[in-house]
Amino acid sequence: ILEKKKIEPGSKELAQIVLDEPINVCAGDRFVFRDQAALLTLGGGSVIDPWSVTRGRAKSDRLNYLRLIQATSPKHSLAQLIADKPNGVDLHWFATAFNMQAVELNDLLEEIPCQNLSDHHVIDERHAKSKATDLFTQLNEWHEANPSKPGLAINQIINKNRDWPAQHTKQLIEDMLQEGKLQQDGNILFLEGYRLRLSPKEQVAFDAVLPLLEKMPTKPPVLHDLAEAINKTPKELEMALNQVVKTGQLVKPTKNRYFLPKAIDTLKDHLNEAADEKKQFTVQQYRDIAGTGRNLAIEILEFFDRTGITRRVGDMRQIVE
Repeated sequence: ILEKKKIEPGSKELAQIVLDEPINVCAGDRFVFRDQAALLTLGGGSVIDPWSVTRGRAKSDRLNYLRLIQATSPKHSLAQLIADKPNGVDLHWFATAFNMQAVELNDLLEEIPCQNLSDHHVIDERHAKSKATDLFTQLNEWHEANPSKPGLAINQIINKNRDWPAQHTKQLIEDMLQEGKLQQDGNILFLEGYRLRLSPKEQVAFDAVLPLLEKMPTKPPVLHDLAEAINKTPKELEMALNQVVKTGQLVKPTKNRYFLPKAIDTLKDHLNEAADEKKQFTVQQYRDIAGTGRNLAIEILEFFDRTGITRRVGDMRQIVE
C-alpha cells in the first residue's frame, strides 16, 4: 500500500502488487484477489502501470506519475504525461503499457501538442523551449569559465546533460545550429560570438611570428627557425602557436611548420594548376607549381590527403573535391 497503512473495506487506494512470478498485464486490465481456496474475494482493481519499480515506490514523484497515468482514457493519460514530464515521454513504453498499435498511437499524438525528438520519444513544446534556454545558458557559462578552450564536442555536451534524453540534446544542438546560435568547427561546437581567446603571452608570440609567416606564406620557416628568430624556445613557441591553430588563425599541416589560412588556400589552388584533365598530378608537378621543395610538397599533399581534398593513387594524386 503506497499512501496509507491499510485499505478500509469499500475504499480505494494505490498499491503495488508483488507476485511470485511475472505475468502479462496492460494498463486498464482488471483483476480480482481471492484467498488460497478461492472462496473469499479479498479485493479487486485495475492495472495502472504494468512496469513496477523496485525502489521509491511510495515517493511523491512516483505517486504523482501514477495519478497522471490513471486518467479516464489513454489519450488523457498520454496528454497529462507529456504536459508534466520535462524530459518527455517514451512512446515505445507507453504503447506497450497500453497495448496500442502504432496507428492508434499516432492518432492520439495528432490531437496532443508536442514535439518529436525521435520516432519513439516526444516532449511538450513548452518543456522543449525551456530546455533550449537551459542549454544556451549552460554553454554560455561554460565559455565564460573556459575562455582558452575552443568549445565542446557533442558527446561532452550530452554527458553534461545526462538527466536529459540524449536524443533531446542532439535535437536541441541541431536546432541551434540551424538558427545560427551555435557554430561548428569539425567536432567542436561553440556559441555564436565565442571563439578561443589567446592569452596575452600567446598573442605576443603570434604577433612576433606573423611577419615571418607573411613574408614566405607558402614556404614558412620551420618551428626551430621561428623560435630562434623571436628568441623563444621551440617548446614554448609550439605551445603558443598550437593555441593559435585552435582559433583558426593558423594551420599546422606538418609537424614543424605553421601556415596562415590564406597560404593553405593558395596551396590548394595550386592543385588544380598542377592537375591534368583527369584531375591527377605527380608530386614533382605539384612541387614545380607550388615552388616548394620535394619534402615540403609531399608533406602538404599528405595533409590534403588527410583532409579529403586529394587521394593518392599509386604515384599520382587525384583531386577529390
